[in-house]
Amino acid sequence: MALKKCKECGHEVSSTANVCPNCGARQGQKKYGLGALIILIIVVGFIWALVSNSLNSPTNERTKRSTSTSNSDWYVLNNNSPGCYTKEDGKIAVDDLRQNDMHALMRLLLKGACINVPKGTKVSVLERHPMDGVAKIREAGSNTVLWVVDAVLLKQ
Repeated sequence: MALKKCKECGHEVSSTANVCPNCGARQGQKKYGLGALIILIIVVGFIWALVSNSLNSPTNERTKRSTSTSNSDWYVLNNNSPGCYTKEDGKIAVDDLRQNDMHALMRLLLKGACINVPKGTKVSVLERHPMDGVAKIREAGSNTVLWVVDAVLLKQ
């Protein structure tokens, strides 16, 4: 058992002790404040990058698109987008993006209601709901159906 100096009073303390027997100061306590802040900044930056340009197209451009397309029409995502498993969660994600509420969007991603659909993903559009700001898509080569932000779809 090694001895070390107390950080507060300088008295010798066992390296396995939690508190100094002389002054009662905690020993070896790790502080996570800076690490937690760095992780938070990385997460917020990721979410911001995920949705930064998804709502930059004008509203009138989104609403003039047709509300349905055939399965043979292919699109690509011009930006990262949350892809949600239900229309309701997709609408919530769109509302969170419009309100710039990254915390609410992060909760959707963390609870597994949505996933990140990367920029450049080739998709087939099954339904479009411009008034709600969402579109029902299927990724090329996949059977998974997701709801994404309508504004990120570009005709190929």
